[in-house]
Amino acid sequence: MESFPTPYPTNIKSAPPWFIQTPIINTLLSQFPKHDTNKHIIKQNFRQILDQFDHPEGIYSDSSKTHLGVGAAVVTDYVALTFKLPETATILTVKLFAILQALQYAKSSASDTVSIISDSLSVLQLLQRIYIKHPIGILIKQQFFELQSLKKKIILLWVPSHVGIVENESADFHAREAIDNPNQGITMCSPHTDLKIYFKSILLRKWNIEWQSTPFKLREWKPKVGPWNYGTLKRREQVIITRLRLGHNKVIHEYLISLADQPQCYICEVALTIHHIIVQCPVFQLEREMCKISTESQETLSYFSASKILNYLSALNLSNKI
Repeated sequence: MESFPTPYPTNIKSAPPWFIQTPIINTLLSQFPKHDTNKHIIKQNFRQILDQFDHPEGIYSDSSKTHLGVGAAVVTDYVALTFKLPETATILTVKLFAILQALQYAKSSASDTVSIISDSLSVLQLLQRIYIKHPIGILIKQQFFELQSLKKKIILLWVPSHVGIVENESADFHAREAIDNPNQGITMCSPHTDLKIYFKSILLRKWNIEWQSTPFKLREWKPKVGPWNYGTLKRREQVIITRLRLGHNKVIHEYLISLADQPQCYICEVALTIHHIIVQCPVFQLEREMCKISTESQETLSYFSASKILNYLSALNLSNKI
C-alpha cells in the first residue's frame, strides 16, 4: 500500500492584498526568441537591465523535476541553497517554492535592492495577480509584504534558461544535485492542489492495470484508459466513431434485433466484426490503401485517424449503417 503524502497546512494567511505592493516584474527579455537570438545578445540585454537598477544583489532561483525526484535551488555570489521536495510536487509548485526561498533569503541581504532571477515566465505572470489560490503563492505574497515593511526594493526578472548566464546555470545544476543527493531531506509537505493531481495519477494507473484484464471489445481499440479527443468532429461523426469503438452498431448487431444468424464475411468465412471490416478483410484493401487506414487497431480509431475512418466508411457506403 502506498504511503499517504503529508498535506500542506490549509490555514495559510497573508496580509490583505490592498496592503501588498507587487514588486517590479521585468519580462523584457521575452521579446528575444530564445532559439532565434544569439545568446550573447540575450546576455548583453540581461546585464543592461540589471544596470538600470544600480546593480542590485542577484538571487537566482531554479528548480528541476525528473523521474528521480524534485529539487530547487537558490544561488547568489556567496551561497548556494538546495532543497528537495516531495515527488507529488508539480512544476508550478517547485517553481513557486524556489522563488519563495529566494525572497526569504532576501530578508537577510545587506542590500536594499534585490533582484530575483527566474526562468519561469508563467510563474512571474501568476505573481502579478492580486489574488492567488496556490498556498505557496499566498506565502510569496506575504513575503512581498514583509520585505516591503523592511523598505527593501524587490525586482523579479525573467531570463530564458540555458543561454549561458553562469549564475542561472549554477542554480539549475544545484537543483538537479539536490535530487541526486541521498542525504538531502524533504523540505516541505504537499499542497492540496498537488495531492489532487497525485491521487488522480494513482487512480489512473490502477485503473489501467485493471483495464488490461477486462474482456471488453473497447480495449482492442483503447489499450489505455484516458480521455478521447474528438477535436472538431461534428455530432454525427462523433456518434459514428464512438459506435465503432464500442463495437455496437447496425452493421454488426442488427441480427440481434431481427433474431437472425450472426452475419459472416462471405469471402473470409468468419464472423463480421468492426475489426474485420476496418483492418482485416482483403475485399476492402483498395479502399483501405486509398484512405491510408492503419492496420494497428489502437491507431485506427484514434483522434488523428478519425477523418480517415470517416472517409473509408463513406467509400464503402457504410456511414449510414453505423
